[in-house]
Formats: sequence, C-alpha cells, structure tokens
Amino acid sequence: MIGSWKWNVSVSFVTAGLIFLISYPNNPLPTTLYRTAVSFVILFAMTYAVRWMLGQAMKADSKRTKGQRIDMVTPNESAPLDLPMQEASPENSEHAAAHSNTEEEAVEFAPLTPPKLVRTTDSLDPKQTADTIRQLAKK
Repeated sequence: MIGSWKWNVSVSFVTAGLIFLISYPNNPLPTTLYRTAVSFVILFAMTYAVRWMLGQAMKADSKRTKGQRIDMVTPNESAPLDLPMQEASPENSEHAAAHSNTEEEAVEFAPLTPPKLVRTTDSLDPKQTADTIRQLAKK
C-alpha cells in the first residue's frame, strides 16, 4: 500500500469540509453533520482502496507477477523473421536439417500474381438476365 493512513484522514477531512460548506446553507445543521460524517467515512474507506490498487500496480516483480510483464525488444535485422515458424512445422524440419548452413540463402521477392477473371461467354442473353432479376426480386 502506498503512503500512510494520514492520506486517508487528510483527503476525508478536505472533502468533508467541502460537503459541510456546500450543504450548510441549504440544510439544517443535523442533516449537514450527518452527510458530512457519512462522506468522511466513505472517502476514508475509498482512499484505502485507491491506495491499495496503486500499490498493486506499482509493486515490483514478485513470484506472483513474474512473467506478466513484456520486455519489448526489436529483433536483430540479420536474423530471419520466419525462423520460429519454420522450426515449428514438422514438414520443414527435414528441410531445415538438410539446409542448415551458417550463411543465409538469398530469397528474391516475388509479388503474388493472381489469375485474371475472364468472361467465358461473348455476350449475355438480355432475356435470360431479365428473367434472373425477376426471380431474385420475387424472393
């Protein structure tokens, strides 16, 4: 937990004072004192909760939190990026064992060339197209 109980008391007193000053002109004194006391108690407990949450968030690594923090490091430029994926697949394990040279093989970049869509008929029959649209409109 961060801080001490003095934080709880100081936050509660400041807030209770503000509530008293705001509530006193509009309410009778017993109502104002009751609302001030209730706000003091609630904020005293809430400050404990906030201090506990902050303490948990700022706590140093322990056995309970070990492994939950990520150390972001950029990979080495000379290391191949897809090496872990190749090692994980069983079909590439034989290929990797056969080609386990210390020098990296140069791989050329080849963009994908998808097949082009080609119309199979020269022209569509207008009557057949109209019938198809009418059938779709009925549904």
